[in-house]
Amino acid sequence: MPGTPSLTELANAHGVATHVRDGSGRARAVAPEVVEAVLTSLGVECSEDAAPSADRHDGGTPSVVGLPDALVLRESWTRRVTLTVPATAEFEARIVLEDGSIVPLDHDDELDAPSDTGSESEGEDEDKSEGGEDESDAAGESDSTSPQVVDLDLPGDLPLGYHELQVSAGGRRHVRPVVVTPATMTLPPDLAAKRGWGVAGQLYAVRSDRSWGIGDAADLAELGTWAARSGADYVNVGPVNAADPVPTIDPNPYRPASRTALDPLAIRVEEVTEIGYLSAAEHQLVEWHGDDARRLNLTDEVDRDAVWESKRAALRMIFNVERSHRRRRDFGHFVESEAGWLFDYATWCVIALKHGLPASTWPEELQNPRSPEVAAFREEHADDVEFEAWLQWVAGAQFADAQREVKAAGMRIGVMHDIAPGVIDGGFEEWAWPEAFAADMRLGARAADGTVVDLGLAAMKPSALAENGYAQWRDIVRRTLARSGALRMERIGTLFRQWWIPQPSAAENAADAGTYVQFDHEALIGILLLEAHRAGALVVAGDEDETEPWIRDYLAERGVVSSAVLLDDTEGSGSRDPKKLPELAMTSLGAKDAPPSAALLTGSHLEEARRYGLRDDHAAYEKRAEKRREALVEALAARGLTTPRASVEDQVGALHRYLASAPSLLLTVRVADLVGDQRIVGEHGVTHVHALWRRPVAGPDESGVSLDDLMTSRRAKRVIRVVRARS
Repeated sequence: MPGTPSLTELANAHGVATHVRDGSGRARAVAPEVVEAVLTSLGVECSEDAAPSADRHDGGTPSVVGLPDALVLRESWTRRVTLTVPATAEFEARIVLEDGSIVPLDHDDELDAPSDTGSESEGEDEDKSEGGEDESDAAGESDSTSPQVVDLDLPGDLPLGYHELQVSAGGRRHVRPVVVTPATMTLPPDLAAKRGWGVAGQLYAVRSDRSWGIGDAADLAELGTWAARSGADYVNVGPVNAADPVPTIDPNPYRPASRTALDPLAIRVEEVTEIGYLSAAEHQLVEWHGDDARRLNLTDEVDRDAVWESKRAALRMIFNVERSHRRRRDFGHFVESEAGWLFDYATWCVIALKHGLPASTWPEELQNPRSPEVAAFREEHADDVEFEAWLQWVAGAQFADAQREVKAAGMRIGVMHDIAPGVIDGGFEEWAWPEAFAADMRLGARAADGTVVDLGLAAMKPSALAENGYAQWRDIVRRTLARSGALRMERIGTLFRQWWIPQPSAAENAADAGTYVQFDHEALIGILLLEAHRAGALVVAGDEDETEPWIRDYLAERGVVSSAVLLDDTEGSGSRDPKKLPELAMTSLGAKDAPPSAALLTGSHLEEARRYGLRDDHAAYEKRAEKRREALVEALAARGLTTPRASVEDQVGALHRYLASAPSLLLTVRVADLVGDQRIVGEHGVTHVHALWRRPVAGPDESGVSLDDLMTSRRAKRVIRVVRARS
């Protein structure tokens, strides 16, 4: 068909990469069938005989062309939006600010006719509109009735916040969100004046004597208040979002079913208010369930399914207790404020418990969340649906209480929650918003050497984020900050571009089966900073060391705190020079899910890596690990921090003294290093080895270490003294 765009032109227009760099830095072409599959999943017609794709609208003839789905700009920035409107239409444009005040927008009194080459507009999407007829489709029509061009200049003095652009033309009004974001993130004054430190770990692994077999919100408060009294400013934990509600529960916290819903496994049963109103017999039943669950504290794996069986039964009894008037009002307010997603999520849970997962196996009428059958199911199972909503209320309240407690204990930041890079394929969010996700695509992670891991996460369309004004992303960030003083965005590079893998893949490895899809990072990072600004919180870039230099430069320009890892062997000396690390950074010896320091020093992680098949070339990996260990010990000895014959505990202490010499704003001590753990505790980017994500905190002999023992540990106190002295 004449004028049909080529595959490359279509890919460029929709932000799909046709070339990527391999591990040696050479550009290679992406297979055309991969590019076409990705474009198709985005809703782009690629066949040669296809008609050009129509602009987006709801029907009828749109009166305005060129309105973008959303406008996100930094404070003090101006923005010109070029529109095409019917010449005879009355035209008015204004911005309605968040507080309801109105800013009229000036435009040319005499509209100019569009040039033959078209206008330079913010986008070619037509608006959603109703009714009306096209007044300019007759051949040979005069210039007075042909489409005309108008330039709207958004002023640079708009306040921070979420506003609306309202454009009226041809008897119709068109509304688009306008988001004004901070130019940069500003550090709280007390943190800017004095550097800080904190502890980090996976919450599920930190079990106390009172835990029901898994670390929970009360354990988070206990760990945080203990660390605060030792001088810590924050406690960083992995995502605490909900996994699938049916066995077998996915243990990887970076693969949630929802980034909005919280994990009810983290509820401390004894701290639910209504437990005090149970009858004596009901109290005894809860105690029996608690006894069963606490016995799981002695196991060497976190058994989420067994924990939830006991905890769910106890919570259901507490849920059935009549709540006080005040508690009923509080729950009602929560339901009303979270109505946009809460009952969809609760309904999804109940359907999943009845029919299993994935949702594709459900009766067809239940696969559409807006169907009458789903509404009828919700009504029929109203009590069960309310229970799932109640669990979210209780979990949210307990995490908010943990933040208040650690701040009261003296932390300047408090809890720092990780946000996962996406949601699991086939989870709640795909069911609730199927139009927002790319069919037959999964999110992968591509390292600098070209190796790719399929993360098993659903691929969200960039256009879907823009079309709802980034409201879904805003809500994820806002709800995370409602229970924390900072957030860490895991794999922050996914806010810039994502590696998509077609499903099923015919290629032998994911590197040959995927390509990059661009996202509007200016919008996503901007909204992240706006929400942090309003909450008085920090934003930390997770995995920042693995991103490209231009991304690191952009994040630094926006004031985002980077993540730096000392035990990075890119310099060939077993570690980086701490004095060369950036100041605006949260620096640690390694990531939460990287092998602990004691494991690197003893090589104990190598056998596990072989057993679980974590490396393609294990022999080469072992050789590099041994050279790295030798170089690291020599580097510590050369600086007078330890001797080659020192014990592992002494060497771990020396590593933290080395870490303390970094100029970074924040220093992070891993819980695994506080207890001398020598096992792999999770593995960055590994999704197929569930055992690694079921490990509780353990000591050098692999026996479990409870939170109670950690807080009295001589080893932990020794490490803390080192980093505390730096601050």
